[in-house]
Amino acid sequence: MTRSRTSLSLRLALFAALLVSLAGGTVGLVLTRRATLDLEQALEKRGGAIARGLATQVATPLADRRVRRLQEILDGVWAENDIARAEVVDVAGHTVAERIFGPDPATDDTVPEGAVVAYPVTGAPDEDGFREAMGLVRVTLSAAGVDAQRQAWVKRAVLVAGAVAVAGGLLAVALALAMASPLRRLHRAARQLAAGTYPEAHVFNLDGPQEVVDLAMALTEATTAVAARELALADANDALADTNEALAEANQALGTTNDALAHTNDALAEAVAALRRTEQARDGMTHMLIHDLKGPLSNILMLLGILESGAPIEDRPLIAEGRNRCQALMSQIEDLLALARLEAGHATLELRPTRLDAVVARAVESVKRLAADRGFELGVSVPAIESLVDGRLLERVLVNLITNAFKYGASPVRVSAVADHEFVSLVVADAGRGVPEADARRVFDKFQGSGRGAGLGLAFVREVAEAHGGHARVIGSAFTVTLARHPNPGAAA
Repeated sequence: MTRSRTSLSLRLALFAALLVSLAGGTVGLVLTRRATLDLEQALEKRGGAIARGLATQVATPLADRRVRRLQEILDGVWAENDIARAEVVDVAGHTVAERIFGPDPATDDTVPEGAVVAYPVTGAPDEDGFREAMGLVRVTLSAAGVDAQRQAWVKRAVLVAGAVAVAGGLLAVALALAMASPLRRLHRAARQLAAGTYPEAHVFNLDGPQEVVDLAMALTEATTAVAARELALADANDALADTNEALAEANQALGTTNDALAHTNDALAEAVAALRRTEQARDGMTHMLIHDLKGPLSNILMLLGILESGAPIEDRPLIAEGRNRCQALMSQIEDLLALARLEAGHATLELRPTRLDAVVARAVESVKRLAADRGFELGVSVPAIESLVDGRLLERVLVNLITNAFKYGASPVRVSAVADHEFVSLVVADAGRGVPEADARRVFDKFQGSGRGAGLGLAFVREVAEAHGGHARVIGSAFTVTLARHPNPGAAA
């Protein structure tokens, strides 16, 4: 036990002394380096200050070439052991006046050359604020003086670092010896706890550094926690037995719940099947009613056309308006029928190599009269692009988008197209406010027109675009229909 105690104290003392010695040495090096840098910077600043002060004094006599006055100014500078030489040089580089404070490095090879600090001498500013250079003041620092001051600074820094290292080592040894005794007591208490016996309470009642006191408190808490866990373990075993019984009851309840879920799933499947049958019956009834309306509406359109041709001139606008409204209703009926066929998969695309500019031209031709009636300018910019499309459906798509622009947009209306190797995009844009960004996705759903009609035409546009392997999008008032240039020839909606 004595051997272990001595080893612990010695190790702590040696380790602490080593750390403090290294720290003291590092501090000494840092102080030495810092002192050297500070000294060099201080001397350079001092040389600059002397040169700047002399430049101010010699400006006037240098301009008048009064050499004697220049020499008197230099002789008036006090002797300094860190200054070796001061001189005044004109613009031609000739030394006009000088003073040597000690051995001259320029003539004595045994004297080392020191740093040189120069400062320009300028005249008074002219009308534009410019100063004419007349020469400079050059100050040569004394290398010997600088070195002597540097050695004094280094000696001081070394003494401070040594004192720090010695004091730190002694303090480290004292602290190590003070910490060793309570640490040994804590070690004995930990071994007793590991063996399953609880140590006496006085073992943890320690005085010393805060870290040692914290460690003693942690061991006390650990002892209390172990005792509490032993009691908790017994309670947990009892709770585990109760939990097993509860799990058995829960398994029985789960079996009953699974049977109820199976009956619920069967009922839900029957309800879904009934709902689908109801939807099919509703769609069939709607399709039948709309189809039955198509014939009488066609007759009305024909009769209105005949009536318009024989009616008085003042009544023809009213008849034409009624014919336009009936034509719009017929267009919605056709869109709904076509949309129903596309959604049901009963419409097969008639894909043929088609010139898109020709399709656009036919669509524009069919709405020219409506554009003139509403005062819209209609422009087309579509290159000669050939793609595999259903020209009849694509023409109806363009008519829907252009007439929507007439109804809800503003003039002018532009139709354009761009293409690459895989896709072609047709764009119909007007100068109106367009569709809000929040409605840009649902505007293509049925009966969700967002201010652009009942929504059947745009739903038809989306179905045709997707049937061609593409999509329909809107940004503001620009509707874009993107189609695959080579969709699957057998693709159905």
